[in-house]
Amino acid sequence: MSGEGVHNPASMVEVLAAIEVNRVLLAVVQATTADTNADLEVVDVNVDAIKAKTDAMAVLENAGGTITTDGLEQSVFLITTPAGVFKAINVEIDFTNQTAAETVTIRTYYRMLAGGLPILQDTLVFAGVVSPEKVTIALDPNRFGVEVTMQSDADDGLTYDWEAFYEV
Repeated sequence: MSGEGVHNPASMVEVLAAIEVNRVLLAVVQATTADTNADLEVVDVNVDAIKAKTDAMAVLENAGGTITTDGLEQSVFLITTPAGVFKAINVEIDFTNQTAAETVTIRTYYRMLAGGLPILQDTLVFAGVVSPEKVTIALDPNRFGVEVTMQSDADDGLTYDWEAFYEV
């Protein structure tokens, strides 16, 4: 018998201890992962809430141009069928070119129903030289449309620059 059948197996104590340490570490990693996932779910809910708020925020827009008076009532700013959220803010008109001989009437109309007729809300008359030259017409919130018009008392061909601000 020259040593056949003699085995010197390695001690399993160290291997089993290492397995147990790894099992504990795995449990810690799994618990940390679960906590992190729970935290990420809270963050995700908060991000969704913030996104909903920022998506709903109105964006300031503007329109502008020049009106040349011709004695008729002319639209300066007109939005007849706003799409979705709309908030008219104001219309600014430059009266620099108006002289002592002119009289200009500004009218503001609002629609109260979808497809309804415009209803006169305000009339402003500017006779002679206007100072300060920039006139601001404040607009009320409205869901169905707004119009600001200008009419000169004569066919004088004066030009008036204008700009309107609104939020969508």
